[in-house]
Amino acid sequence: QQQSSAVDAGREIMRMATETPNFHPVQIPLEYIKESTEDFSDERKLGEGSFSRVFEGKDRVIRRKFAVKQMKLRFHADIGLTEARRTFEKEIATLKHFRH
Repeated sequence: QQQSSAVDAGREIMRMATETPNFHPVQIPLEYIKESTEDFSDERKLGEGSFSRVFEGKDRVIRRKFAVKQMKLRFHADIGLTEARRTFEKEIATLKHFRH
């Protein structure tokens, strides 16, 4: 029941995000993201970089596709976690301005 309500909450956030101009990003429940990406399956992986992987998310109820960027926990030894997180957050800040 709790997982179902988290998925419903995520779906409502995504619906509002697609219908509201200048919608500010909010935290989306992990349960919704996992369901939408089939638990980050390889079949849904769109690409991979030094700090992150990108997955296709699909919500069949609201009939939307979207990208999910997942930060890697392991990366090159010469790059610290703080730098990797800063780079990841800059990418997210840039990407939030795009709509496809």
